Amino acid sequence: MRPSTAQAVFVSISLVSIPVGAWPVYAWWRVSKLMDAGASRIRFDSGDGYFLLMSVFWVLAVLQYAGLHGAMAWVKRHGPVLLLAWLVACLVLANRLPVWLDQRLTQAGYQRCPVEQPAGRRSPGERLVYQRPACSGNAGHGDNT
Repeated sequence: MRPSTAQAVFVSISLVSIPVGAWPVYAWWRVSKLMDAGASRIRFDSGDGYFLLMSVFWVLAVLQYAGLHGAMAWVKRHGPVLLLAWLVACLVLANRLPVWLDQRLTQAGYQRCPVEQPAGRRSPGERLVYQRPACSGNAGHGDNT
């Protein structure tokens, strides 16, 4: 592959990673806002956090930019540590934030309701529905709050 083609592919993936990597932040923020608003039903997917892994491309893009603009020694010295630290942080956040949200929802009086999981689901998470004061028969259906 020619260097210009490889660079175009890298930039394209980096651009796609911006909204994909930001999605879990938005999803977690949305759950917090729904809790603050006192919504009777809150739905979220515990596997959304793993989209944070796409943000590793953000770090790679910054390191590439720094390397191309005169900071090659800094990139060689600190780049691998920065990249590994970001990767570990993404994995920890993806794994722990759904647990923290579960605890927060439970403390706020929400009850976790059973939801039918899709048969072909391949992601590590699961669909979750929390309802207050108690679960109804259609907890996994209906409005998309």
